[in-house]
Amino acid sequence: MRRVTPQPIIGNDLSASLLDRFREYSVALNQCADHRLSEFVSITGTYTAGENDHVIECAPSGAMTVTLPAASVMRNKRIVIKRTNNTTHTVTIQSSSGNIDGAASVTLTTAHQSREVFSDGANWWLLDTGATAPTDPYFANVQLLLHFDGTNGSTSFIDSSSAARTVSVYSGSPVLTTSNLKFGSAGGSFPGSSAAITAGTGLDFTGDFTIDCWLRYSNETTAGQVLWSMSGGTSTTYFYCVKTNNGTNSGIGVACMNTTTVNTLTYPMTAGTWYHISFVRSGSTGYVFIDGVLIQSNAVSTDVPATSREFLIGDNTTVGNELVGQIDDLRVTIGTARYTATFTVPTEAYPDA
Repeated sequence: MRRVTPQPIIGNDLSASLLDRFREYSVALNQCADHRLSEFVSITGTYTAGENDHVIECAPSGAMTVTLPAASVMRNKRIVIKRTNNTTHTVTIQSSSGNIDGAASVTLTTAHQSREVFSDGANWWLLDTGATAPTDPYFANVQLLLHFDGTNGSTSFIDSSSAARTVSVYSGSPVLTTSNLKFGSAGGSFPGSSAAITAGTGLDFTGDFTIDCWLRYSNETTAGQVLWSMSGGTSTTYFYCVKTNNGTNSGIGVACMNTTTVNTLTYPMTAGTWYHISFVRSGSTGYVFIDGVLIQSNAVSTDVPATSREFLIGDNTTVGNELVGQIDDLRVTIGTARYTATFTVPTEAYPDA
């Protein structure tokens, strides 16, 4: 295509204004001639977009961020951000200046999802509705939801349930880690040495309930490692979930009032591997699932005592064997037995609604 060069018009302010406008149009025409308005890039990690990027193909192998140019320099331009694989890693889209639909960022969370954005010179606006976000039909019963997302080394543990409980360090040095995570931007790291967090009191486990999370051991040689517990200060252990054996045949056991409720005895669990763990009470029966497979069920004859006890994650004040590993996406659902038979484990973080 022949390149366009506007010729100066001498005379008055109107001429100067027209010259500026023609110059803007000529730049756009030349960009079209050079195919610079239809360039695409393929990325696998965090990326800062250029002003000529039109389609950004993302194949994330971990949580990643795409930063758009400032809306002020991209007036009248569109950018498409497309996820090209079916992994579960979150792609966060943000702008170096200007919001996106009034928010600081939007995300790609499902396989092959895409978002198209348009700049009006001040902010970015979505031109699509995006994929429908997954919802939890039992979310009203979720009383604790910890995604363990945040910055590396942080001790800020956010409850995303409607209860919005205050979760804090109980003892030791539990932190968020960006090195070992299942979903989102981080996971909860429990390095032993009595590292634990507390969700406080008020959780009522007297009826049906479900406690599920993702678990990764760093140390598989020590039995009795505590995933979660409800304890009475420094006295009786009322309710807890622990690693039952040494070595790779670890198993998961759940006990109430120091009486075994459900014990998987042995199950092959190796260090460095993520497992989905779920304990369910339905009526008078307790169930333990590992990776969605029903491993053991038993009659439950003992109720969990009063809600005045603190719910701890990562340690127990009386068992004495703290977790050495990571937990991600821990969820407590009160009043609902989510699973009573083998089920398909989630492939993305639990929904926040």
